[in-house]
Amino acid sequence: MAGPQSVSNSTNLLKVLYPDEISIPGYMASKLIGQMGKDTEFTGEGTKYVVVSLAPGAGGSATISAAIGNIGPTQEVRFSLGRRRLYEVGSITGEAFVSGKKGKGAIVELLKHQMDRSRYSFARAESRSLWSDGTGQRGIISSTSNVATATITLSAKSQVSGFFKGMKVQLINPATGILRDSGRSLEIGSLVRNDGSNNATLTTASGLWNQIAGAAASDIIIREGDQNLVPIGVLGWNPITQPTVADSFLGVNRGTAGDVNYLSGFRVGSSGPKAQTLIDGGAEARDANVNVTDAYLNPLDMRDIFKDQSTYKTIDVSTDNPKVGYKAIELLTGNGSIRCHDETDVQRGNFWLLRPGSWTRRSAGDVPMLLNFDGLKMFMRNPNGDDYQYRLGAYFNNENDTPADCIIGTF
Repeated sequence: MAGPQSVSNSTNLLKVLYPDEISIPGYMASKLIGQMGKDTEFTGEGTKYVVVSLAPGAGGSATISAAIGNIGPTQEVRFSLGRRRLYEVGSITGEAFVSGKKGKGAIVELLKHQMDRSRYSFARAESRSLWSDGTGQRGIISSTSNVATATITLSAKSQVSGFFKGMKVQLINPATGILRDSGRSLEIGSLVRNDGSNNATLTTASGLWNQIAGAAASDIIIREGDQNLVPIGVLGWNPITQPTVADSFLGVNRGTAGDVNYLSGFRVGSSGPKAQTLIDGGAEARDANVNVTDAYLNPLDMRDIFKDQSTYKTIDVSTDNPKVGYKAIELLTGNGSIRCHDETDVQRGNFWLLRPGSWTRRSAGDVPMLLNFDGLKMFMRNPNGDDYQYRLGAYFNNENDTPADCIIGTF
């Protein structure tokens, strides 16, 4: 234990282990994370009002008297954005510490190995939340699944990227939004990410899925403890289905506020080949006079679009970290050149044309960071086991200050 305990605080430890920043796995997990703005001063009470104007051109006239008469109250809405949380807990066994004690640098390498795994896991959770609506949904039990078995099929193969062996999950009744069986959870014992027929399956560690009382096909699957608590992402600000009069999002009913598309984006449906639908999205952006620069698609949809293109141009895309950059494929649309990115956590069958500059990740401190605020050493002994825990976490949420700058497409 002498090696790790000689480190006086977590900040110095992270600078030693990761001179290129602890957050880089997040940039690799999601290209939108790398491109969006970052604000680490989201402190205080943790509520920020995102003000969106509904009528920038409502006043004015070609006649001065009419222009003066057209002056009216400000037409705007105020979304109330609060911080949310993500955590990742890792551990190292006492035996591992003792075994690595005598090897030069062995403890540091052991710690770095474990920390790398935790950083990767946190990055996957952050990316998943960025492409979600904040409810915690990770997958849906297919309508043909039998919950009286140990194995269910997900409604779409792409959903499996959000699940791992050993993860504990809960089920939500899609009709009511309420957790089944008072939030009882099941552990995933194994999963098949592709069964050869473009299906993905989850199998419990023991028992059947209907151990959760009321479990049914089409139920929503979430990670235990995530319901309505994870940071809000693209599907919250720019949902696939246009908000209605029943909408409630960050204190605003976008369906009745007076301009639903300025507050949630514009939608286009399939009109044939996927490439044509994406081009139609660019034309819709031009027609709506909104500013979009980048398209985000599931990798399989991106494959379908560009494998049939005889020529296309690959371009470099920079981020706010000079050591991380991306390659994008350029597509010409009615809105000009669009940079197309493959994103693992974008659900297959949909795409988002948006402007990364309208997005900001607002956090209290770094994302992620070692939670070591009480002056203790970074490791905490598990009183019920032979292991020593450390905790990564972050307090943040995602802001879209111009939700109109988005075209949501369905292939």
